[in-house]
Amino acid sequence: MLCQIATNPEIELHQISKYGLFDQFVHFLLDREVRKRGRDGRFSLPVRRRFNASVAAWLWRQGGASTVSISHIPNSLFATAAEGVQHDYDDPGLRRELTQGCLVDKNGTTVFFNHRSLQEFLVANAIVEISSVPSFQSSNLLDCLRLLNAEIANFLLGGYCESDVLRTVLDRWFTALIGLEGQLSVVALRLLTQLRMEGASKTRLSPDDPWHRWISFFMSNGGVSYDLKSDSHNPHELAKSNAQRFLSDYVSDIARYDSPRQAAALTLLASVLRAKRDQAESQYATVWLANWLSFDLFEKAFAKTKGKGKYALVYVQRDEDFALWLFVKCCRLERVNNEMNVVIDLKLMKEFASSHSPIGIIEDIAVETDVSETMLPVQVLYRIWGTPERKLETVRPFFFKTDHMEKLKTLDTIVRSSSLSVASLPWKSRRWLQSAKYCRCPRARRAFRRRNCFSNRHALGILGQSSGCEHNTQLKSARPTPASPKRWPMGVNRHANLTPYRRPMLGLTHSR
Repeated sequence: MLCQIATNPEIELHQISKYGLFDQFVHFLLDREVRKRGRDGRFSLPVRRRFNASVAAWLWRQGGASTVSISHIPNSLFATAAEGVQHDYDDPGLRRELTQGCLVDKNGTTVFFNHRSLQEFLVANAIVEISSVPSFQSSNLLDCLRLLNAEIANFLLGGYCESDVLRTVLDRWFTALIGLEGQLSVVALRLLTQLRMEGASKTRLSPDDPWHRWISFFMSNGGVSYDLKSDSHNPHELAKSNAQRFLSDYVSDIARYDSPRQAAALTLLASVLRAKRDQAESQYATVWLANWLSFDLFEKAFAKTKGKGKYALVYVQRDEDFALWLFVKCCRLERVNNEMNVVIDLKLMKEFASSHSPIGIIEDIAVETDVSETMLPVQVLYRIWGTPERKLETVRPFFFKTDHMEKLKTLDTIVRSSSLSVASLPWKSRRWLQSAKYCRCPRARRAFRRRNCFSNRHALGILGQSSGCEHNTQLKSARPTPASPKRWPMGVNRHANLTPYRRPMLGLTHSR
């Protein structure tokens, strides 16, 4: 097959790439299958190629398998591949015809991709097929990006650089990326960045979309890395670069963003600061942090605590002001050598910011060192803000002592499930709840049917004694003693865990 490709006068071997080589290889393989005796000519080469790509992608979703029995291939794959073809096959006949034209057919009952690279190329073809659908949107893009590995991404990047058709199809990714929420792999993020760096895309990156902002940062940094590229030969001195300027502008714009987009920007900032010690302590890091810890932020913080009592607490909600909420979560004031400093816990900053961010990376990018904290002197903040002295006097009392900072607390909302999980209760409560089904107390029986009501606590034994119900007393008498766990009191039904109740006969009088 390689000889046939090499002797083809229409192919220039000195210009062919890996993508072009596999494209020609698959083309000649399928062309040979179509020309075999007994193949139905109505199923052309593009139809069979589409079916092979869909089978390869379906196997890839099953954990990267390469072998499957023909009977286990879903019928939907055959129907989708044969769309637009006029044929009179039933389902078994269509299955038999299309599987006979697969690239590798072993023993007539199993489809087997002998070469891993061949299957990965067909998965790349399936991704292009999905991306060319007119109804392509964010959910389809997320499905395509989850299929990627390094080899599939290289195939797509090579096709993007060679084929105008592939470039038009993959440019639709950046439109579908707007508003996409979720986590992407490093391979997917690297592919998106390289697609923007390699080709002249007509789609402009939105300044308000988090994913577009992250891709723009990685483009300005020359690759997907938190380690900023330095233009200086001295490793201890960071030179001014496009990535540093971009990050400074990005963080300064968080005031006009909503809470989720603020979280995405501050997650990127925390990741960059944690990457290297000289980055966290450089003059650019102080500018980035001063853009987040702005004069307006401290003015709002001081306005909340000003005039409060000594033991009064002021709560900050996350959705109300995310920048201030994160400041309270991960920052503290600390006096060192008679100078007040703002200490930022970068580990907590990244943890809390990423938990609220609509975007993220599944496996984080590897860094050289892991910086946990950085310190920012208050006097440096004053100089970077450039605020007039008269205006600075309104926030200086916030830094005189740590009392104002200690009054600020975060108000976190924990959403719990409304239904009661019996399995999560202690064994005593579980036994009480189960025995409430057979209890002669109507209130306890109703609580068993309505587990989320107030009476449920009565069934669990919380209100049993105070309400005068005999439910608790019966359970105590029916429970075996620790010394003899297998002995039960006489007359007790151990399956119901309480004394059977006998209704008195009507019409009879009972004397005291």
